Amino acid sequence: IEQLNPVEIVENELKYELPSFSFGKWYKQPVAPVIWVEKDAIARNIKNFLSGWSCPIVVSKGYTSWSMLYKAADTINRLLNWHDKVVVLYIGDLDPSGVDIQRFVKEALGFFIDEIERVEVKRIAITPEQVEKYNLPPKPEDAETLAKLKRDTRSKKYTYDYVVEVDALLAFVPDEFKKLVVNSVKELFNQEIYDELKKEAAEYQEKAKKLVEEYKKKALIALYNKLRELVGGET
Repeated sequence: IEQLNPVEIVENELKYELPSFSFGKWYKQPVAPVIWVEKDAIARNIKNFLSGWSCPIVVSKGYTSWSMLYKAADTINRLLNWHDKVVVLYIGDLDPSGVDIQRFVKEALGFFIDEIERVEVKRIAITPEQVEKYNLPPKPEDAETLAKLKRDTRSKKYTYDYVVEVDALLAFVPDEFKKLVVNSVKELFNQEIYDELKKEAAEYQEKAKKLVEEYKKKALIALYNKLRELVGGET
């Protein structure tokens, strides 16, 4: 018994791993974002841009299938269970179909989302303002593209005499494109809510640490008392 070390016994037997009080990036945020992009290649870049932001990305190649829309709606419905609103940040070509897809997305999602009024579809690229600001190629350069523009049945409602693919932003002004995407997501994020949750998590972590230390202290006292009984009350 004399060789026993009560402190060491308690430390070895009560090796508690403190719980981790973590939470998702968008936990308790009123608004949650979803990125909706036309092309896989662009989506891969956007995923890198938004590393750490936990933002769902939907890749839709033009007028997408109903099965794909159902999957996207399922993602949005789950977000609506936790947030007041979902903002779909749309990134696509500036052409008749690309502009009309923005309308199509909202209407099509309405078939699968009961509270579609809580969903906003917002185009963040490409816009005519971006074409002018960054001096992106304003006109088709080949006959094939011109013919495609004329064949598009939605061209009657299209008020511009040019088309610009979303790839142009990545090719000509990649840094600005990254800033645009990240800032569009940041605008929806309430930093004060996030900071308050981090503070609460740290407080819970500290409380858990104190509880473990108190439990170890009580266990040590109980062990000392038991040892005294075994040696007939000697200290």
